[in-house]
Amino acid sequence: MPYYNVHSHIFTMSNAPEKFLHLYMPEVAANIVDMITRTKAGAKSLSWLLSKLPSNVAKRYASFLRIGKSNNPADVFEILLKEYNDPEVKFIVLTMFMEECGAGKSQTLYQGQLDQVVEVQRRYPGRLLAFLGVDPRWTKPGQTLLEIVQENFQLKVPGTSLPAFVGIKLYPSTGFYAFDKKLMATMEWAADNDIPVLSHCSYMGGIYNNDTGFIKGYLNTEDPYNNNQQYPAAYQGGTNFLKWLIGTNTSSNNLKTCSYFLEPESFRSMLQALKKKGKDLKLCLAHYGGGEHILAEHGKKTIDENKLCGIRKQNWCGQIKDLMKEFPKVCTDISYAVHDPEVHKVILPANGDPDFVDRIMFGTDFFLSEREKKEKDIYQAFLQKANKKIFSTGKTGWQQLASDNVEVFLNSKLYKTK
Repeated sequence: MPYYNVHSHIFTMSNAPEKFLHLYMPEVAANIVDMITRTKAGAKSLSWLLSKLPSNVAKRYASFLRIGKSNNPADVFEILLKEYNDPEVKFIVLTMFMEECGAGKSQTLYQGQLDQVVEVQRRYPGRLLAFLGVDPRWTKPGQTLLEIVQENFQLKVPGTSLPAFVGIKLYPSTGFYAFDKKLMATMEWAADNDIPVLSHCSYMGGIYNNDTGFIKGYLNTEDPYNNNQQYPAAYQGGTNFLKWLIGTNTSSNNLKTCSYFLEPESFRSMLQALKKKGKDLKLCLAHYGGGEHILAEHGKKTIDENKLCGIRKQNWCGQIKDLMKEFPKVCTDISYAVHDPEVHKVILPANGDPDFVDRIMFGTDFFLSEREKKEKDIYQAFLQKANKKIFSTGKTGWQQLASDNVEVFLNSKLYKTK
């Protein structure tokens, strides 16, 4: 029986924007790290140095740096395979369109990243299933976005009959709403063909757009699903003296503002419009809103919801649950948050099933999760706990979340798991 990690990444820093590190650290520090790590030897040296420091944060970033600065995605995937050492586990790899997030272009450009992922699939046929990162700003001369997407979905892994891509990945916080007019035809096509769509959806987590002018110009864009009304978002300004002093105040404000693009509530108008047409989009709102929000929704943590950046003052896990109640094909995964044993207690409760037992999936968010714990440790800890839980379906938690639920999600008119 195959098992799946539904959420993993194998991109390298050559696939990431030129100023990727500037999204997460002061400019001077980012420039120094970037300069040191331009060669593999430099990256290894800095990774080794960080691993020897007493700080746990430094040790975690050593692993993140070691993997992210790998030569190519094949190197990263080989690292991932060794962490599992289990031929029954397959990996859904999410490609990332990061060319328009206000941090410059990547060395390989997006097409180069896609080509590299297909090459990894050629080397490891059947072990890696790829989702196509889609962004409304992705253009090719003479083609609509839908035509670009369909063209990629027609590709096969060289030497096999396997499709190169089996699903769509969205990353709205890089600078767009899910209801963007340019995405409409693609989302309807996905719904018509039951193609899975997975969107990043973790509060204040991940990649964001760092182009202030773009954000302010796009923030109140018209929602075509809601009578073309302007979306009621507001730029999150303000000055934090310490962040201003080290030069990260503006990027911090941009990060907070990008929450509007990502908020679960922003998906509602699209889902409702498709439902009125008799179409249910198979949509995974990944990360279940993030670890803190999962715990807050289940009474294990306190969050001041009035201070959340977004139009709806409710923790994001709760927002996702509300969408799951309303739309039968909306689901989630517990990637990144799965590193936290407290999240295990909520997802694998002592008594009874978790909410939506058939619509929660196992994923780790490798290699981004290396900032917290090693992949092997995350996987083994959850596997051991999940195998001890028997749900009302008669399945173990591991079989339910890492096999059955994922296969329902993956199966479409264009791809079958069996």
